[in-house]
Amino acid sequence: MCGAAHVVLLLWLAGGLSACHKADGDAPYPRHLLWGDTHVHSKLSMDAHIYGNTHLGPDAAYRFAKGERVDLPGGGEAVLQRPLDFLVVADHAEYLGVQAGLNDGNPDLLETGRQHAAKPPRHAVKLPCHAARSRSIQKPPNRTTA
Repeated sequence: MCGAAHVVLLLWLAGGLSACHKADGDAPYPRHLLWGDTHVHSKLSMDAHIYGNTHLGPDAAYRFAKGERVDLPGGGEAVLQRPLDFLVVADHAEYLGVQAGLNDGNPDLLETGRQHAAKPPRHAVKLPCHAARSRSIQKPPNRTTA
């Protein structure tokens, strides 16, 4: 399914599309155009932190989509000239809220991090010094084709 079909399906599921029949009486087609965004990240996603969003959560995203003013991470405010018809906050499930919790000083997350930092990884393999040294300087074998 292509991206445009996903948007049309999403709009249809949201009840945003009205249908009318073609002149020949075939299947209905959408006539009501809606504007929105289907991929927004909040402070709960790790990649939002990479781009500097450390304090705008899903609630701020929905307020912004409705046309309310929100404070920007770098200072200033943002407001839409016209509210959106729909919005999808698509935060990643992996590490959901971890970075925001660390930034907020969540004691449970900080303690978990200290405990893991104190233990060596279980999957670490210790090699004898001569094996590690010979492996690092070993050249790959010459490959010849027959």
